[in-house]
Amino acid sequence: MLSDKIIHNKIKCRHCGLIMESEFRHDFVAHQCTKAGLISRRYDNDAGEYVPAYPYIAVDGGKDYVRVVGHYDDYEMLTEYEGTTHV
Repeated sequence: MLSDKIIHNKIKCRHCGLIMESEFRHDFVAHQCTKAGLISRRYDNDAGEYVPAYPYIAVDGGKDYVRVVGHYDDYEMLTEYEGTTHV
């Protein structure tokens, strides 16, 4: 499977349904979903206070490689390879 050509490099947010596609090498596409609900709070040094933290997912690589950031419960892989779909 590693040698198969990537046709579409994309993921879907399981919380809001947003589909994100990385279209070219180093096209890092990110999404922080507020519909999933607050998962924690993080300290923002610029604001000097704690701010809400929501699930974060991202896809990268375009048609050269597949890289996904985030917890697997938060996204669905929709990457399509030549000859197959939704791997």
